[in-house]
Amino acid sequence: MIEAILLYIANTPLSTSIPVVIAAAVVVSLIATYLTNEFYTYPELAANNEVVGIKFSYFGGIFAVSLGLALIGAYSLYISVREISSNEVSALRSLYYSATENQNSASADGRQIMKQATVNYAQSVIADEWTGQAQGKMNERTTQHLVDLYEAFIKYGDSNLVNDSQLNWLGEVVKMRGLRTTTSTRTIAQMVWIILVAGALLSMLVPLFIGAQNFFVQALMSILFSAFIMLHLLAIVHLAHPFTGDIAVTASMYVDFIEETQRLGSTPLNP
Repeated sequence: MIEAILLYIANTPLSTSIPVVIAAAVVVSLIATYLTNEFYTYPELAANNEVVGIKFSYFGGIFAVSLGLALIGAYSLYISVREISSNEVSALRSLYYSATENQNSASADGRQIMKQATVNYAQSVIADEWTGQAQGKMNERTTQHLVDLYEAFIKYGDSNLVNDSQLNWLGEVVKMRGLRTTTSTRTIAQMVWIILVAGALLSMLVPLFIGAQNFFVQALMSILFSAFIMLHLLAIVHLAHPFTGDIAVTASMYVDFIEETQRLGSTPLNP
C-alpha cells in the first residue's frame, strides 16, 4: 500500500507534483492557522510559547537528523544506480573490444558471434528489462541473452591470459545486473517512511500552537515551514525510486554503447 502510493508520487511529473505540494502547504497552513486562532486567543496561545518552543526545538533536531539521513540515503542510492550502470556498460565495452582484437584464437565468425552476443544483451537491457526494474524484476529474455553471452565467450574466447580478463568482465556484468535489478530492495524501508511522514505532520502542527499577534505572519511562517518539509519529502521519494519519474536514471549509457558498436560496423541485432 505504502509503496504503491510512493510509486504513484514518483511517477507524477514534477511540473505537477511541485505546485500541488506547495498549494497543499498553503491551503492546509491557512486553514489550520485560522482554526487555531478561532478557538484560542492570542494570550492563550502566547502562554505556550516558551514550553512549546523548547519541546519543538528538541523534536525538530531529531526530525532534522531523520530527514537528512533519509535524503542522503536516497541520494546515495540514486548515485549508486548510475555507477552500477556505468560499470556494467564498461564491462560490456571491454568484452566487445576484446572480441574485436581477438585475432589469433578465434575465427572471424567466432569474433562476430561474441560481439553480437554483447550487443544483443545490451539491447535487451534497454528494450526488455529497463522498465521492469522499478519493481525489482529480472527479465527472462535478458537472462537468456546473458546466458548466450557467456556461452559465446566460453566457446570462442581466447584460451590464454586474455580469457581470464574476459571471465572477469563477464562476472562484472552478472554482478552489476544483479545489483541493478534489485535496487528496489535497497530503497528506504516502509517503517522509515512512516517515521518521516509522522515527523513532518508533527513539525507542521506544533508551530500552530505558538501565539503571534499578527495572523498573516503566523500563517506565512507555517506555509514556508510546511512547504520546505514537503519539498524535502518529494525529493526523497523521487531519489528513492531511481527508475521512475522525471529524474529517473535512463538507459542512455547502454544506448550510447549500442550506437558506438554500430559506428564500428556491428551487424544488425538479432530479433
